Amino acid sequence: MTITEAARLAMQLVGDPASATSAAVIGWNHPISREGIVLADIYNLIHRALIDGQIEPHWITPTTPRPVREIDHDAVDAALRLTGHLPAA
Repeated sequence: MTITEAARLAMQLVGDPASATSAAVIGWNHPISREGIVLADIYNLIHRALIDGQIEPHWITPTTPRPVREIDHDAVDAALRLTGHLPAA
């Protein structure tokens, strides 16, 4: 397998919300298919219309993405040095 083919396969995994890889990249607590997303949205809209107010989304609805944290580059460099990697030139 070439690196190009591996990259294409990885992009397919990231693009499919039903894969655990995509859910991890997006920051969801679990993977869900596109059909599941649509059904959960329909349920939430109907429930909101019937209740006339704020509702708790259906449990199957994925959580919103986590905020992006800053990377401590010094800690990454130190961890790489511990494993034998040389510092970047």
